Amino acid sequence: AVRIGVAVLAGSVGHAQQLVLEHVVPLPDGSEIAAYAPHQNLLLVTGAETIRSFAWDGGPQAPQAARTIQLADRFQPHDTLRDISSVAVDPLGRGFGAATQIPSNNGQRRGRVVFFDLADGKLLASVEAGYHPDSLVFTPDGQSVVVVNEGEFTVGGDRDAPGSVSLIEIRPPDETARPSFAYAGDFLLVWHALEPGVKLDALRINDSTTTQPYRHAEPEYAVVLGQSVVVAFQENNALGVFDLTRKRWAALASLGGWPITIDASDQDGPAIGDAVVGLPTPDTLVALPDPRPPQQRERLGYLLATADEGDFRVDDGDRRRVGDFEHGETFNAARR
Repeated sequence: AVRIGVAVLAGSVGHAQQLVLEHVVPLPDGSEIAAYAPHQNLLLVTGAETIRSFAWDGGPQAPQAARTIQLADRFQPHDTLRDISSVAVDPLGRGFGAATQIPSNNGQRRGRVVFFDLADGKLLASVEAGYHPDSLVFTPDGQSVVVVNEGEFTVGGDRDAPGSVSLIEIRPPDETARPSFAYAGDFLLVWHALEPGVKLDALRINDSTTTQPYRHAEPEYAVVLGQSVVVAFQENNALGVFDLTRKRWAALASLGGWPITIDASDQDGPAIGDAVVGLPTPDTLVALPDPRPPQQRERLGYLLATADEGDFRVDDGDRRRVGDFEHGETFNAARR
């Protein structure tokens, strides 16, 4: 059974802290992403075809089921819903949330972002996004939503749907006292959307058959820092920066490899301790204020922490059994 857990961090300054699991709530249709609406005291959790909301004040009391928001028919009649991949809430407390929807035909059909009322679950708007929208985040000022479209491998070569960042503008309320939501563009990693000097060489592209590497950019997650959006490119083993003012990609940087120790044998027994080069392949990002003196800080003034998934593409281009190597052959994953 899939469940959500509520944990409380107990302790005091200067003393060891302990994480205590207080409650476990069963869910009938799976879950992956959770978001908290502090103005409404609601916890939102993604399901396969729904968003479930729970009344919760953030304290040790168990979350109580509030409602189930049905979003399964947003692609009818031309396609069906494959997945609800992410959910977020308006940071200004205006009473709405947003969720990303991936269609079944994700390589040919664009995804969507749906906005819904937190109080009654009613649909407020359905807005187009890029291919395979994997996550979304509101800008802190509440004026925009940044959608990270993974693109994801479908057929390979020059036929893959490209990854991108989409922007949705949130306009002031009209006479109905509700804001409106407008698609503001989908930004691929193509030459006219790159700042001078920014090259796709920083991205790890493992499909040697492609002549259009931008189709194999797979952004996964983003954090907004002022007018800059820092984006994790998981399978590409890189980070990027998108400039919200100029609507261009301002930087791309490879995360390279680092030495890790593994047991490379599939036989039971003591660990061998082989040293190999591993790839971070980051998924989720968190921005932390840089505690160093101002003269030592980087330009954005933050440190980034990454949750490194270590996943591989579904075409199996990222993995190889040692027993399948030919004599004298090498396999350098960090450069592929």
